[in-house]
Amino acid sequence: MWMKHAVRSILSDSKQFLASHREEHVISVRGVCGVRAVQSEHSSLRSGEAVLACQHCSTEVGKLMPAGAAIWLHVSAISSHQLGTYDMQIGGADVSDIDDEPSQATPSQEASPAADQNMMSGVQSLLQQQQSELLQVQSMLLLHHERLTQLELQGSTDSGMGPVQRNLDHQLDTS
Repeated sequence: MWMKHAVRSILSDSKQFLASHREEHVISVRGVCGVRAVQSEHSSLRSGEAVLACQHCSTEVGKLMPAGAAIWLHVSAISSHQLGTYDMQIGGADVSDIDDEPSQATPSQEASPAADQNMMSGVQSLLQQQQSELLQVQSMLLLHHERLTQLELQGSTDSGMGPVQRNLDHQLDTS
């Protein structure tokens, strides 16, 4: 996952990763959280581009490319953390001297209520998106089930021994 250096807020994760652009010193991702678009006086911005800033500290972390094609995060503004380890993957402070022993969290290390709220809104948004996709899959399964049932019924009535043919055979035998 990628986090903002100073405030350690989560910006994106590896599932959203698209590519690394070494010459521009950025990574491109599909989705981010904890950022907002801000007005910028950058003359280098092209039409449709927007500067993205951290919601917590208001520092620039990247930019939104035209037409939402991708989101670029500046490598200098983020650190990459692999869950379950203390190793930093991209830039950031050296954390090799961190003890493996769990310690009491100090108030400055605890997450702020705004960060918790932002994370919860991101999780809720993701859950709503996944529920919508699941509903679409269920609808497609139901549609295919109905089509298969219709084809099976049509196939059994078209064959020589379908329900209509059996009824006619029964009437001929009794007459």
